[in-house]
Amino acid sequence: TYATWESFKRQIPAGLNYMATGNPYCWVGTPNGLYSFNGHMLHSHQDSVFTGRRVFRTETDRNGDLWILTNRWPIRKSGKHFQIVRPEGDESEGYPFQSMCQDDDGIWFGSNRKIYRYTFSDSSLALFNVLDEYPAFLINNIVMMDSHTLLCGSHNGLLFVDTETGEI
Repeated sequence: TYATWESFKRQIPAGLNYMATGNPYCWVGTPNGLYSFNGHMLHSHQDSVFTGRRVFRTETDRNGDLWILTNRWPIRKSGKHFQIVRPEGDESEGYPFQSMCQDDDGIWFGSNRKIYRYTFSDSSLALFNVLDEYPAFLINNIVMMDSHTLLCGSHNGLLFVDTETGEI
């Protein structure tokens, strides 16, 4: 147990990538996996869903579900259950999911040269765009600029993407 915030911070595994809050936990993503802190104890979530996964980011969506972005498919925690989210029919090991942003209808995810779209209405993930002309474009940040424009950021620059047509 941790009597103070300082004692908790000393116990966080090396390589803190991202933290998100979601009642009643603080979620901590690291290269070694996912941890949760309930104000008293730090718990490691190292079950089979997280085997071989590095956590890049954690964020809570508008419905209160926790999203864990990893070096493979994203993981969604709804209630007490963790679920790997992948496009229907895709059995590959997945791709690194580095960034996400939300709009009224769902979530946009940035990956390596790829943009994915998760829709709340049918709980599905689909490939939206492949940035073939930008072979080393790992989308570290993705932002909704307005109702139909995504700004995708990489160490290699910025791209504006139309959310209706996919045009850059």
